[in-house]
Formats: sequence, C-alpha cells, structure tokens
Amino acid sequence: MKQPTETGAQQHLAIDRLRIPEKILLRFFCFPPPGRTYNPDIDDRQENQPRQLTALQHLERDIHCFPAEKLSSLRLLDIGCGKGEFLLNLVKSGLGEAVGLEIRPVFEETQKMLSELNLEKRLHFTTESFSTLQANSFDIVTSQDSFEHFDDPLSILTEAKRTLRPGGKFYLNWGPPWYHPRGVHMFFMMKRPWAHLFFSQRTIMNVRSLYKTDGAQKYHEVEGGLNQMTVSRFMRLTRESGLRIEKLEQVPIRGIRPLVWFPGIREFFTSVVNAILVKPE
Repeated sequence: MKQPTETGAQQHLAIDRLRIPEKILLRFFCFPPPGRTYNPDIDDRQENQPRQLTALQHLERDIHCFPAEKLSSLRLLDIGCGKGEFLLNLVKSGLGEAVGLEIRPVFEETQKMLSELNLEKRLHFTTESFSTLQANSFDIVTSQDSFEHFDDPLSILTEAKRTLRPGGKFYLNWGPPWYHPRGVHMFFMMKRPWAHLFFSQRTIMNVRSLYKTDGAQKYHEVEGGLNQMTVSRFMRLTRESGLRIEKLEQVPIRGIRPLVWFPGIREFFTSVVNAILVKPE
C-alpha cells in the first residue's frame, strides 16, 4: 500500500484543524489543495469582455490622431508599468517622453531594447515613490490592471492630480471589481463564484494557507495586494481626490449585459472598469 508523503500528512493535519466554516468553504467552493495553475483561457478577465476599447486603447487611438508636433511634446506617466511594453510602443509611435513607475524592477529587458533603438532619452523607469515626481509635469497619467491592488488608492488619485498639468487626463482600467464573481482574484483555489462575499476574510485566508505558504493573513498581504475595490468606492475616491470623471464605463461579463442596467446589482456583473479622469483647468 502506498504510504502518504510527509507533505500530504501535514496537509491532512492542517485540514483537520480547520474550523467548520473553513471546512465548508474548502469542501464546496474550492478546488482540492494544492489547487490548479492559472489558465488564461478560463481565468483571464479579457475572455469575459465584449469587443470594445479599454481606456488605454482609447488613449492609443487618441495619440495616433495627434499631429506629430503635438504628440512629440506630450509627457506621459504609467503607474504600475510592469515590463514597460505599453510605454515602449507609445514612444516608438512618436510620443515625446514617458516615465514608467513600478515597485519591482521588472523592466530590464525593455531598457535593453531602448538602448538598441536609441530611445533611452525618451523613456525612463523608476522604482521611487510617486511623491518624488514633480508637480504639474505630465500631460497624461495611465494605469492598467493595477488600481484594485494599490495599498492606498486615494493617494494614487491625489498624486495623479498633483503630477498632471491642468486639463491633463488620467486613463485607467482595472478589474475585476470586488463584487465580481471572481473578485477575490484567487483563481487557483476558488471554483464557485462570490465565495468571498459569503465567508469572512479570516476564513478565506486560513483556507488559502493550504495552497500558498507566503504567510499572508489579510487580503492586502497577498502577492500584489488586494484592496477590495468596488465601483462605488472608486467613484467616491475620485470625487475626494478632486479629479473629474470624463468617462466611466462598466464592462459587463459577456452574455449578461442587461444586468448592468440595474444600479442595485450592476456591481455584481461588472468585469472591468474603464475610466478617464480629468484635472480641472
């Protein structure tokens, strides 16, 4: 007879120590530990979107409509730029100057490409604090797939306003929001929708410890962070920051568009939020 592995025995012991709510969550809402790998064909929120432009795609379209002399004078800041491919494409298209802000230095490959293309004077990356950037120095600020992860989202909005020139725009898209069926972002373990709305943070994080050994006990402590951002909270924080909403689009989960017409349940069926915010003149 096959003997249980040490890891398997430890896992069974950990499951035995779970409280009743945690056992219910594990039994009825989760894949068995150790879970499953991320599958973009199933888990990628883009697969649930209708075919329409995101806020950043609107920006790319707008930029290509600028006269060359106007485009070459624009300065752009991307918050949470990742590897920086988005910025590289914009600079190659004629954008005057861009700065990529990222907490992790994951843009080394893009920096090498900049040197090869002789573009290093027009695109810069930094891991410094947002607050170190000069006020009124950018025409455009962007953020993609990051707003639901920021520790202090209000400070991001207020810093965006501070660094924008009067009339400048903040293009951002983010999601899924917290009330989305997969708003807890734990694709590796959750097989049922909205589990994070039925169970407490303590319950979910205790069960998560069977899958991840990073020691996280709260949502904001998981890799990348999670601030439980909702659409209504996003709108409230935007008003508090002093930015004006020029465009706000709640992209519905594919196939259930009529449900986003009803304010009381709209949040539960929004896949992505596209927004364009403006700093008053």
